[in-house]
Amino acid sequence: MDNNFFGIGTANAFYDKRRHVNLVFYTMIMLRFLKKDHSFLMRYKEIGTSGYDKETRAYMICDQILTVPEVAFLDYLRGRYGLSEDEYVTILSGETHLYKEVRSPASYQGDKNWELIVQMVYATMLSGPAFQGFVQQLVNSFFSVICSGMKGVVLQNSTFRLISENMNTCLNQGKRHFSDLPYIEEYVVNKLGVG
Repeated sequence: MDNNFFGIGTANAFYDKRRHVNLVFYTMIMLRFLKKDHSFLMRYKEIGTSGYDKETRAYMICDQILTVPEVAFLDYLRGRYGLSEDEYVTILSGETHLYKEVRSPASYQGDKNWELIVQMVYATMLSGPAFQGFVQQLVNSFFSVICSGMKGVVLQNSTFRLISENMNTCLNQGKRHFSDLPYIEEYVVNKLGVG
């Protein structure tokens, strides 16, 4: 096991792609924690403390915790950001929970951070209807905190509502494939007037 897989305490850009994909994964898991679903909490803890190797834990999380669209999205991000299979499996095995904090990419400036924020909001849409009632709580308790510390990001009260509205505009235009995501990111950032 890498003792500091995400480079916590460093400002090293080497860890950025890991931190990026991990933040999207962490978003998906945090949404489930907020729902306080007892069976999820027990299952997730069971997988984390199972003693299985990371490949088995990652498979179990994909198979028993995440939705098929969420797993497909994470796989898309793995390819887009060039994570190795080992890095990807390490993230999906729940490595992030060994540390007491989650960090955003160290070298990102405004555009890259906004891209990541849009992807985090997009990820909440893939969790299914049972979790949509918890998205605002996630925005208040997690997104606002992590995103306010990102370089080049200034949050307004309306920021996350505007991201969702503009993302829905894109989806209604038929932009529903992961390959449409760069278009969606650019559209949302332009509408926010922050790019």
